[in-house]
Amino acid sequence: MPTAVVLLGRQAAALGTDLERLGLETAASVDTASADRVFVVGVGPDAQAALLHGTRDGVTGVVGIDGRPPVEEARAGAFRAPVLAIVAEADEGDAYAFAKALTNHGVLNETVVYDEVERGFLGTHERATADVWKLLRRFIGVPAPA
Repeated sequence: MPTAVVLLGRQAAALGTDLERLGLETAASVDTASADRVFVVGVGPDAQAALLHGTRDGVTGVVGIDGRPPVEEARAGAFRAPVLAIVAEADEGDAYAFAKALTNHGVLNETVVYDEVERGFLGTHERATADVWKLLRRFIGVPAPA
């Protein structure tokens, strides 16, 4: 089953080459993706927009990295797609409220909070960045490169 990843924003777009090396298609939008499985990824200021794609049909899963999650939409039961939310310690409260709301509405989700890690960690915090790649590959269903 072919898999496509829609990368929202400049920071997520920087992940494109590495994702393509894993055999994934990168697409400009959900509507232009030609794959059977479509994931949306956003980083930093674009994380919330990526997560909100989980409220629409045609999306296999959404990933928000280092951004504030849309708690109210989750509380309203708007989400359909599985969610991976990865945040810095400063966003811990919102992240756990988001996860609780998704769980209450039966939405598959995983929330990871990096304690003692500042916002803007992707690419600057070695341990967190390596872990993000592992989580992202697992969520999308791509094995680690040999």
